[in-house]
Amino acid sequence: MHVLMIKSLIILVLLVVLIAGAFLSRPSPEGFKTYLHQKSASTTGGGGGAGGLLQGLLNDAQIDAYTKSLTFKDRLLWIDVQRDGQTVYTGAFAHWWERSGGATSASPTAKSPA
Repeated sequence: MHVLMIKSLIILVLLVVLIAGAFLSRPSPEGFKTYLHQKSASTTGGGGGAGGLLQGLLNDAQIDAYTKSLTFKDRLLWIDVQRDGQTVYTGAFAHWWERSGGATSASPTAKSPA
């Protein structure tokens, strides 16, 4: 009986630590903007020169316009990013995940067909 109580207490403590970690490490809306900038830089290759600077400014404007069309839903342990009522990204544990069911083709980092 005593061993069962200790096991239950350890599980409870670990659960509290997990929940506290999720709450303290959930990303912010500003972090989402940074994530989009990093994702855009990795897809464009981060070219140098004047063309790279112009492309970077265009990407910044696209990302700003895109983030203005989003709604951030704070769920205490994670954050959902919604566009037109559909969840397109979820953030938890200092990480962002793209949701496959969302309309991500309108995101500024999506490549347009050439």
